[in-house]
Amino acid sequence: MTIIQSILFGLLQGLTEFLPISSSGHLTALYHFFGVEEHRLLFTICLHIGTLVAVFIFFWGDILSLFSTQKKLGILIIIGSVPTAIMAFFLSALAERLFAEVKVVGVMLMITGVWLAIGSTMSSRRNLASSAKSTSLKVWQALLIGISQGAALIPGISRSGATISTALLCGTERGLSIRYSFLLSIPAILGAFLYQLKEINQAAIYPEFTFFTLLIGAIAAMLTGLVSLRVLSKIIIKGKLHYFTPYCLAAGLFLFLAG
Repeated sequence: MTIIQSILFGLLQGLTEFLPISSSGHLTALYHFFGVEEHRLLFTICLHIGTLVAVFIFFWGDILSLFSTQKKLGILIIIGSVPTAIMAFFLSALAERLFAEVKVVGVMLMITGVWLAIGSTMSSRRNLASSAKSTSLKVWQALLIGISQGAALIPGISRSGATISTALLCGTERGLSIRYSFLLSIPAILGAFLYQLKEINQAAIYPEFTFFTLLIGAIAAMLTGLVSLRVLSKIIIKGKLHYFTPYCLAAGLFLFLAG
């Protein structure tokens, strides 16, 4: 893999990890375009570490508050991580195989588009009806959001789109939906990193990857991710999550037909 390709992958990861259009689906398409068939999971996890650093930077104040004023939210993040971990244990092998199935990715991307539309519509209706929105999460809500994060193991299902849409469907306030979604991603990404640590330690034996290509891809993902987080936060606060639905439907249909 060349440096230019690594940067392109990093830019795509940073853009699509936070915008609800499925980073896994887009990375799968780009892997196929460049003919990268071996050890893709290794590079994908390194890109996710880059976006994880972006989450730490962007939500640093919220992360610190989990140990002081928002301990309850910290507990709910642990609770929400449980179904994600269980689903990862049983679905990780299947998910890795599905990375090669472009048609499946296309269908899942279209499902993401519908999911976004439903979540955004329900949230807007609550606003119009002046219904009270939950400014704190309940255990059952945390579990449902955790399950939706587990579903995002399937390439084409957007993690941010699934978790934020589910939170909105549960009646959660938009700002809290964003914060919980991305704080919940921290243990998930760290868990995936630790699970694949052995593979990453052996990266030197992979001729298509060098330490520098892995690093430069992660840095590109981090920088683009910071911009994407700011853009997405503004869009969700305004109740415009459904803006991404047409893109997901069009991109999903394209991948399905091209696959």
